[in-house]
Amino acid sequence: FFSNMDPPGNQAPAADSGKALAPPAQAPPAASATRCVSPTPEQEVPDKVLVQFEPVNAPILRVRKFKVSRDNEFSYIAQFLRKTIQLSPQDPLFLFVNSTFAPSLNETIGDLWACFQVQGTLVVNYSPQPAWG
Repeated sequence: FFSNMDPPGNQAPAADSGKALAPPAQAPPAASATRCVSPTPEQEVPDKVLVQFEPVNAPILRVRKFKVSRDNEFSYIAQFLRKTIQLSPQDPLFLFVNSTFAPSLNETIGDLWACFQVQGTLVVNYSPQPAWG
């Protein structure tokens, strides 16, 4: 399903079947701008974090939960959604975490999960138009 939409060398996040895919080759992560209290030992960020996609006036995904490497940047999520809902590069796509804010594309998924996960899941809302804020 996803392999037809991926350029060579990149892989889409794995469906919530417990499988996880390696992140695409990328430059070393930049310093994170996300500020929160570091996770307690029982909240340690796993290697693969659960990301749940929620549409806002947008096409609905058949599978909404995926496991994504904590080292991937948020831009990876944006690229994956663009391919999955078949948006062209010039079409707008707005991404929000917990229906609240739009994180920087260079934030790591692990940092966002550590600060904003709800019951072990990072909720990402997506929309073709501004929805909040």
